[in-house]
Amino acid sequence: HIGILDFTPNGFPREFYSEYVFYCKKTDHVYSDKIGMYMLQLKQLGNPKDEKEMPELYHWAQLFQATTWEEIKMLADNNEDMRECVVTIKKLTADEKTRQQLEAREKQQRDMMSAKEFGYQIGLEQGLEEGRARGIEQGIEQGIEQGIEQGIISQTLKKIAKSLTVEETADMLETDIGIIKQIYDIKASHPEYGEKEIFEALQHR
Repeated sequence: HIGILDFTPNGFPREFYSEYVFYCKKTDHVYSDKIGMYMLQLKQLGNPKDEKEMPELYHWAQLFQATTWEEIKMLADNNEDMRECVVTIKKLTADEKTRQQLEAREKQQRDMMSAKEFGYQIGLEQGLEEGRARGIEQGIEQGIEQGIEQGIISQTLKKIAKSLTVEETADMLETDIGIIKQIYDIKASHPEYGEKEIFEALQHR
């Protein structure tokens, strides 16, 4: 086991590098040189003696503790192994950012679909009820439109709460920016309004 620690555990000696092995207490016989724990404590960097006695390990520890690409590049310039490590780190970092961007986009699409499906269901139920009095087909169509609109209002209010701009919200929800702007304007004029009140206000515009 290799432990690279950015803290010193309670009870541990304040050593930059320590090795632990399994051994027999009675005879001091080491069980195996293939089993052990090697602990590197980054908080103990700074002792010139450690740097002199373990220069390569010391420089690797400096690389692990670096917080900027400039520091990393400076440390890796004269070491081929470190340069390869830095290239790998950059690639993994880029891959992680790409993954996060994709996941964020997928979440936006799921939110939008959920809003539409939720709105569709609400609208369908409302439309069916109204349809009994005004005609089934017309009621369903109108109910679906109203439900989708309510779903968009619901998602837009969530984006407003996160301080997103009109443009950002319209892009995320893939909805006409004019509708989104109307919702923003109503909410700005009437902060106390919820989904129902904003929906009713839109019907009068």
